Formats: sequence, structure tokens, C-alpha cells
Amino acid sequence: MANLSVDSFFAKDKAWVTDFINDLPSLAVQMAIRDQTLRGGSKEWIVNDHRDIEHLSVAVPYCDIVVTEKVAANALRRQKLDEKYQMSLFTDLESLRVRLDS
Repeated sequence: MANLSVDSFFAKDKAWVTDFINDLPSLAVQMAIRDQTLRGGSKEWIVNDHRDIEHLSVAVPYCDIVVTEKVAANALRRQKLDEKYQMSLFTDLESLRVRLDS
């Protein structure tokens, strides 16, 4: 970001910062999963949840096919990130196999 100082970055409003983050694919995925998961409020987070988010933040924007657990897949679908990144999202290997066979 040319000609944007740290001070001017933090002086921006919430909508601008959100748009900026959403333009960074890996951060957009992390933010979407965390936001959707935290909205539910019933899931207790464990260390592996954080690791999953880190891995998905790279896989979702840059892979054609992603297989992940249902909670993450639902969060990604609610945010329409599967559509945004034109990625096929699966929650089990059998569905993936059927898709690959067709």
C-alpha cells in the first residue's frame, strides 16, 4: 500500500479496514471462519481449531478442491467463500470420490 502510513491506516473507519482485510484472501478466510464460529457461541475452541483455520486460510483461496469438517465448511458456505474463490468444498471423502468419478 503505497503512501499509506501506519497512522493513516489506523485512522480509517471499520468498513474500510474490513474491506481491506477481505481483499487479502488468507485473512478473509480466517476472519470468516472465526466470525461464523463465534456467532454460534456453543463451540469450545481447542488448539487444533486454530491450526485448521490456518491451513484453510491457504487452501481455500488457492486450491480447487478442499475437504474439511462440517463446522468449517458451513462457515465458508455462509460467507460464500467457496463461490468467491471458485472452489469445490466437501465434508467427506465419499462425496469427493463421487464428484471425481462423474
